[in-house]
Amino acid sequence: MYNLLKQYRRQLLAVAAAFLMVAFLLPMQNLGGRDYRIGKIYGKAFYASEVQRATFHWNLLIQKIFTQSQFGLMPVSYELGQFAVDEMEQHSELFALLVAEARRHGAYVSDEMLRDKHQSLIIAPDIDMADPVAATNVNNALRDLMMVQQIFDRALSAIRISKPMLDFEIATRMQQVKMAAVDFRSADFLSQVPQPTAQQLEEQFNKYKDVLPATAGTATEDNPFGFGYRYPDRAQIQYVAVPLEEVRRAVEASKPADRWRVDARRHYIRNPHLYSTTTQSEGTTQPTSTTRPFEEVAQDALEAVIAPEVERQQAAIISRINQILTVDWNTFRAAKQGEVAQTSLGVPFDSYEYLQKLSERIEEQFKVKITLGASGTLLGANEFGQLGRIAEASTGAGVPFSMYATLTEQRRKDALRFMPGLPQVPELWQFSQTLRDEDSNIYIFRRTAFEPEHSPASLDEVRAKVESDVKTKLAFELARQAAEQFVSAARERGLMTAAEEAKKQVIDTGLISRQLGIVFGLHLSDAATDVFLGRAMEQLLSLRAQGQEQPIAAIPLEQDGRVIVARLDDVKADWTSNQTAMLSSLVDMSVMQRMNMPMQQQWFSFANVKERVRYEPDEIQAPEEPTQPQPPRTPLGI
Repeated sequence: MYNLLKQYRRQLLAVAAAFLMVAFLLPMQNLGGRDYRIGKIYGKAFYASEVQRATFHWNLLIQKIFTQSQFGLMPVSYELGQFAVDEMEQHSELFALLVAEARRHGAYVSDEMLRDKHQSLIIAPDIDMADPVAATNVNNALRDLMMVQQIFDRALSAIRISKPMLDFEIATRMQQVKMAAVDFRSADFLSQVPQPTAQQLEEQFNKYKDVLPATAGTATEDNPFGFGYRYPDRAQIQYVAVPLEEVRRAVEASKPADRWRVDARRHYIRNPHLYSTTTQSEGTTQPTSTTRPFEEVAQDALEAVIAPEVERQQAAIISRINQILTVDWNTFRAAKQGEVAQTSLGVPFDSYEYLQKLSERIEEQFKVKITLGASGTLLGANEFGQLGRIAEASTGAGVPFSMYATLTEQRRKDALRFMPGLPQVPELWQFSQTLRDEDSNIYIFRRTAFEPEHSPASLDEVRAKVESDVKTKLAFELARQAAEQFVSAARERGLMTAAEEAKKQVIDTGLISRQLGIVFGLHLSDAATDVFLGRAMEQLLSLRAQGQEQPIAAIPLEQDGRVIVARLDDVKADWTSNQTAMLSSLVDMSVMQRMNMPMQQQWFSFANVKERVRYEPDEIQAPEEPTQPQPPRTPLGI
């Protein structure tokens, strides 16, 4: 039966999509077509119409009903979390099962709760909420969502944080500590690492060949080094930049300095309100408004005259560039295979020389030297920093260059839900929309080559990287062993004595805390700083609670290739007794938020939902020509 649903998932979604277009216009008493049982839940019959109804509601929630988030407008369905949304897309019947579970456990959404919910929502403009049928469909979809959320919240609230755990969390988060630290770096042990064996290389490659390399701060417990050999989406880039300073230089040079000064004085005379100041003379009760002398505001007046001219000239340059590129792109696309298109610049469109000729044309016309750049090789989104300031640019809709340059049709489709301003995926050699950085420099780029995300075909393709990573891992293990031996020596003979014997420097961190987020003297990366503070506070304070006066522990920091041996020297409370209740509440909330993600993954897992509702799919054959359900004529729902 599950295969049946998978087979007809496209039809279900297609029907639901059709419903979205007509459900608000046509009335009906029930779902049309031939309904049939598809299995059992809680020992009772479960019908295809229930899945169809839930699919219709889910499509409303993900396509037509939005809520405001820190990332902009998001489909309201994302209130259940990204994992839940992904699971819904993979399993057509999941939302129907969750709704059935919510009803069985007494979830209820009153009209008042529904009205309150509407206050934070934005409904797609093509849905007329004045139409009672449309309104009922939207409300039924929202009721289903809210009931599912209710049951999840109920399960989450059943988790209780013990007082010892809460006290420990407050201590590790809010206390200031002073440590003495000794640094063991894996780089110092690389010379002791033998050449990796063929088996070691093969095992390392096979384990991480389908894993994307982690960026700073994204390593996991299962992969603390952030190993990964899968290639991300990569693009080879050429770009044109119109630097604002170059435009300004050309604008300023277009007139003598004394002429600009005359224009600035004229602006000053015509706009005295922009340069007024308010004073109150002694013995008077009313303030007096006076215009500041020109010499005092001459630079501001000059800027007010020049800045608009710079903006206009930069816009004119971009307009001219786009005119040239549009004409030549159309010519290039229209050329027959094997034919070299004749461009307005006299050189092939798909060449770097084309950009050079473009630069010459713009400099000749506007007396502005534009900047050219190219990557020369395929780069992933995290590697674009080597291209310079363009890596910091974004489109007018806020789409960053790194995302735009590596955009694919699938990623665009996925991201459109919460980034409606996404541009079209650029073809090879097609120039992009304009992008702008914080200094108002403007960029246009094109992809000259593109390679979608994929795993390497063989070990040989990434052998050097794999070999380096194996050596790094082995060297880190040697550093860890040395650090553990040092910990034993320090506990036995004292930290300072052990440091002298090992010829190691002892670093005083001063008072530090997780709240402050800085570890003085160790020069850790941002990601390693968070890990160090979390692990050190947890381990050392735990050992102190067990009676050790100056506990010592080795703190591994895999992504930095370091193991820090730390001794707890002093602890200072960073809060007063009358703040304890407030801190308890805040920390309790923080811990619950931290637990929310793993709880979502357990709760909304299709396998777990099937088990909770005792879903037993019927092993039946699908109809050879399944009857298409008629468009709904009355609101779908209960």
